[in-house]
Amino acid sequence: MLARWQNATRIDGNESAIVDADGNVIEGRYALVPVSSITPSHNPLNGFKVSEGATVDENGKTLNDRDYEKDMAAQEFVKKAGSDFDARAWAEPIIVSGESGEVLSGNNRSMSAKLAAANKTNGKYLEHARKFAANYGFKAEDFDQFDENDPAIAVFIPNENLPMTSETFARFNRDTKKGQNKTEKAVKLGKILSDKAVEDIAYTIDQYEDFN
Repeated sequence: MLARWQNATRIDGNESAIVDADGNVIEGRYALVPVSSITPSHNPLNGFKVSEGATVDENGKTLNDRDYEKDMAAQEFVKKAGSDFDARAWAEPIIVSGESGEVLSGNNRSMSAKLAAANKTNGKYLEHARKFAANYGFKAEDFDQFDENDPAIAVFIPNENLPMTSETFARFNRDTKKGQNKTEKAVKLGKILSDKAVEDIAYTIDQYEDFN
């Protein structure tokens, strides 16, 4: 994973900043990199299993509170977007770690991009990206530096090295546009709450005979 990221072609674009759901400003830079160089939490080309090399918890589970390996609905969403990868993926940047290329935000778009690259269904995305490349500090011809079998994807790389933790993933997934169902929320809490917090909650519940 590290070699794939560190040895990849990279074209830097504009410096910019994004604001997370809590209002924190994260400064960084846009860049064009090969689709293969970024590592989402799950690999859509391998049955949505956790990506090889991706950071996992002590139980070998994904840090992402969206577990694409088990969530069939989420898989179908990724597949559908990848079957006609278009300008919508350009509208919101994929955020990746500058150290490893791991995806911090935009895992679904990253996975859709990988499927689209493999199936050659990314024409609309590339057409739009070339047309509006200057908005992010790129030139249309920059895309020609990438192999058609491993096309460019635009990412945002923070200046600070954000820790690869479940809290960092949750920090970006708190975006209100990414509505989570009850199961996803429960999984998210399970990754963020400490063992002590879970024990305290369980102890409190045990004080009552029922939930009424």
